[in-house]
Amino acid sequence: LKEILDNLNGSKDSIQGSKNWIVDNRQYSIALLMTIKDFCCRCAVEHNSHSNFSSEDFFLKILHIIYLFNDCFFNFVDRLNQNDYRKEFSEISFQVLPTIFQIATKAVNLTKDAAGNMSKKSISRT
Repeated sequence: LKEILDNLNGSKDSIQGSKNWIVDNRQYSIALLMTIKDFCCRCAVEHNSHSNFSSEDFFLKILHIIYLFNDCFFNFVDRLNQNDYRKEFSEISFQVLPTIFQIATKAVNLTKDAAGNMSKKSISRT
């Protein structure tokens, strides 16, 4: 799953292929969702400790993970008739989502700050 998340690029094919892999491995939904949450946390740490991981890259990675999560959630909750997986996925989602959304909020704020700093720099150059 880490490799799938690393290679997630936001394209429809990337998100759909990742979702299909998660749905195919739904018997491990708790571990999968915890891995997604941990991956988001590692992205935040990596952004904080490495200057080559820009605010925009950080934001886009988290955004793509939210798109993936949304597709998985829709698939599990609305399409699967297997109540055990639906219930398990829903329950663990409510434990994982707050952390992912906190990281997403941080990513959005960092991106806004970076955009504001860039516009200030361009204004000062004129």
